[in-house]
Amino acid sequence: MWRRTIGLIVGIVLCWVPNSGATDLRFPEIAGWKQSADIQTFDPKTLYEYIRGGFRQTPSVKNPAAALKWVLQDPNVHTIVPGFTTFDQMDVDLAVMEDVGLSDSEKKDLLQEASLPGLYCQGCRECLGQCVARLPIPDLMRAYMYVYDYRNLGMAQDLVVSLALPSRVCEDCSLCPVNCAVGFSVREKIRDIARLREIPSEFIA
Repeated sequence: MWRRTIGLIVGIVLCWVPNSGATDLRFPEIAGWKQSADIQTFDPKTLYEYIRGGFRQTPSVKNPAAALKWVLQDPNVHTIVPGFTTFDQMDVDLAVMEDVGLSDSEKKDLLQEASLPGLYCQGCRECLGQCVARLPIPDLMRAYMYVYDYRNLGMAQDLVVSLALPSRVCEDCSLCPVNCAVGFSVREKIRDIARLREIPSEFIA
């Protein structure tokens, strides 16, 4: 029986290393984020999954333990809830609680990850006013994440179908007017993910 007491924590806003060529690991100074009087929570994605794929176009981060440690060291973060869906992920979470100090090699790994393009839509919603077709771009970016990070085609297809998209998606604009705040190629991603509508659901496990 597992007897160790582990303090798993509820938190404030989710933190991440900026992905625009950052050369510093200090989150509050870089992002301008300051702690508010009210405790905040991030949306219901597990922190581990966010860190595991948040900076890359592939579903594997080189050092997820270092990313967890980085979040825990931020003075503005009171608590986190690092969820897990496998025993390997659980082992990573528990091992981090033994020693939250970042080694030089872990800091190097984090800086390398910070320079890679992101996979997660930050939910700023600036794109909504730019799209002439009024497409639900943040939802479509979330579906893209479900496929290319979570590898959950069923969840992605359910979301895409629920959006009741027009029959022609991103085909009528010669140039996409959307300028994504984090640099996503919005048109490319939407046309990619919209193909899920054409796949019979029974073919998706």
